[in-house]
Amino acid sequence: MRAPIEESQLLEGMSIFLLKSTGLWNAINTYLTTRRRTIGLNILTAYSIFYALPYVLFQLVSMFVIHVNVEKLTFLFLNSFPCIQVFLKVSVFWYRIEEQCDIFTLLKQDFLSCIPPHKMPKVREIYKQWARYSNVACVMAFASMILCMSSWIIVPGIDGVDDTGAVSKKILGGWYPFPFSRPPWNYIVFYYEMLLMSSHGSLISLFECVMIQPLLCLCAHFTVLGHHISTLKISDVVYSKSKNELHYMNSELRAILLDYDRLLRYTAVMQDILNLLVTAILGTGIVILIIGVLQFKFGTLDPMFVFHFLTFLSYQATEVFLICTSSSALHSASSDICFSIYSSDWYLADREYARTAQMIMVRTYKPSTLTAIKMYPVSVEILVGLFQFTYTAAMVLSK
Repeated sequence: MRAPIEESQLLEGMSIFLLKSTGLWNAINTYLTTRRRTIGLNILTAYSIFYALPYVLFQLVSMFVIHVNVEKLTFLFLNSFPCIQVFLKVSVFWYRIEEQCDIFTLLKQDFLSCIPPHKMPKVREIYKQWARYSNVACVMAFASMILCMSSWIIVPGIDGVDDTGAVSKKILGGWYPFPFSRPPWNYIVFYYEMLLMSSHGSLISLFECVMIQPLLCLCAHFTVLGHHISTLKISDVVYSKSKNELHYMNSELRAILLDYDRLLRYTAVMQDILNLLVTAILGTGIVILIIGVLQFKFGTLDPMFVFHFLTFLSYQATEVFLICTSSSALHSASSDICFSIYSSDWYLADREYARTAQMIMVRTYKPSTLTAIKMYPVSVEILVGLFQFTYTAAMVLSK
């Protein structure tokens, strides 16, 4: 059993409004204190799976039942992928909740134990800056999804044609095994798809924040640790009870090494938990970009389709952008520790300090980033590769 995470312990300026308003924050603290999943989390997990299951199954079946052109096929994929994403994100959180709750302790400002009191003013400024980055990332995730959801719900532009030949406007594309374009089925389908779009769209953004917030807090702790190492001076012995300068330097660096090892363990846990999700997000982005290229090359380019596709693409691009930039930030923050050691008074310390410093420097050679398919490090550069792969695949498929 562990103590719950209080709001007063969080990084200064860190907003957890979304987690609190949806009950996830209570689910995390409940599991930390009792090792039990809350009823609300179980209901949320079951809802996210079973409410979307009929829609996804009908769309898969529809590929063999109805006549599918490029535009219809595009919407079938566009509308099914978010449901599958929600299933993966919620399922991973539920199944790996112990590790998920553990990494949420990264949101605590006193996570690092090696920071001396006289450096706390600067450390608080660093934490406040990273907390702002985290808040902006969460706002970006929700704002792009709200734009996408509102445009699809307010202006439903998909012609739903059932087996009887009746036509009605639908929010999502796809087929149902009943006359869904005739009353009262058309109203039932409309409200079903509206709730599916709004709830699962919100869940995608919510669990995007669940991924991004601990990741950026991990970056913050690496940055703070790098600041502590770079400002490690022999003159700081005046802040210590010890009057032996060499003993002070060695004891401080040993404490830094322990915290650094702890951060590396948390990085490994996050890589393991998020590998499947990152792979799915990047893979979805590639498929959607390829479908978009084929649609614009061979499709009818209906204005409403273009509008809906671009709004969906804007969210997908935001999601991939947040994952790649956060992973790049983690890489930079962790690797900068190697250079921070050179700014310390290492040349005035003894051989023990040099050996400990070398241990830290050697470990920084392996980049700390998220991975896709367990092998490929995720970074900003992967965005360029994503567009290059999309263009190549689209040209091959178009021949």
